[in-house]
Amino acid sequence: MKSQMDKTFAVRLGPEGFKFACAHFVVGTRYCERLHGHNYELEVIIKGDQDEDFMVIDFLDIKPLLRSILEEWDHKTLLAVHCKDLKITKEDGFVKMVLREGKVYEIPEDEVVLLPIANTTVEEFSRLLCEKLVEELSDKENIHEITCIVYEMKTQRASCTIKMR
Repeated sequence: MKSQMDKTFAVRLGPEGFKFACAHFVVGTRYCERLHGHNYELEVIIKGDQDEDFMVIDFLDIKPLLRSILEEWDHKTLLAVHCKDLKITKEDGFVKMVLREGKVYEIPEDEVVLLPIANTTVEEFSRLLCEKLVEELSDKENIHEITCIVYEMKTQRASCTIKMR
C-alpha cells in the first residue's frame, strides 16, 4: 500500500522588482525618530495547492496586483492613523502632524498616504500588505497561506503570515 504524501506548493515573488521608496517616522513610548526615508522591497510567498493549470497562482495575475499596491505608497510620506502618539489633521491642502512632544510637520496632502496601522514599522507594513493580498485573493480556494516580507534594507526585514484555510 502506498502512503499518501501531503504536498504544499509555494510561489515566491521578489524582492527584486517590488520596491517602494517613502518617508516615515516611528513614534514610540521610548523614542521618536526623525522623519526619514527608506527604499523598501517586498517579497511575497503564496502557498497552496495546484489549480487546474497546475499553478498555485499565475505570476501574470499577482505581479500587477503587487505593483498597484506599492505604487500607492511609492514616493510618499506614510503615516499611521492609529498611532496614539501622533495627531493627524488636514488643513488647506496639507496634512498636519503633531507628535507627542509637540514637534509639528506639515506636508502637502497629495504627498501623504494615511495607513490604517498603529505605527510605520516594517512589521505593520508587512501585516497591512498581507491583509490586502488575502482580501484580493480570497476567492482562490487553492491558496492556503500568504507571507509578506518587507525589507527595510538587505539585513533588516519583517514578515507577516496569514493562513487562509
